[in-house]
Amino acid sequence: MLYVSKARVSDVDVAVALVPRERDGSRQEQLEQERVADAEEGRLVRSDADAFLWPRHEVRRFLKSRSRGLNVHDISELERLGNVPTLTIFDASAERSAAGDDQR
Repeated sequence: MLYVSKARVSDVDVAVALVPRERDGSRQEQLEQERVADAEEGRLVRSDADAFLWPRHEVRRFLKSRSRGLNVHDISELERLGNVPTLTIFDASAERSAAGDDQR
């Protein structure tokens, strides 16, 4: 359990594990390519590396939503830290199991 000893928290670090929305890999790839094309038109993608990383970057930008006090990290960063206090707010794998994993 995570305990906060301060009256006010200065910032919050959130670790996320992104999973594809679509089960069909080719459909997911098509959707990602469409998002990259939209970003290229808006000049948000400047290189092949940017294009490859854009779908994940776009999701993180949405989650952060210009909040200065919120830091969004990949779950692998948390796993590398080892034994640190954490609090799970939402577990998508538990929700999918409860729903029978047939809804998407």
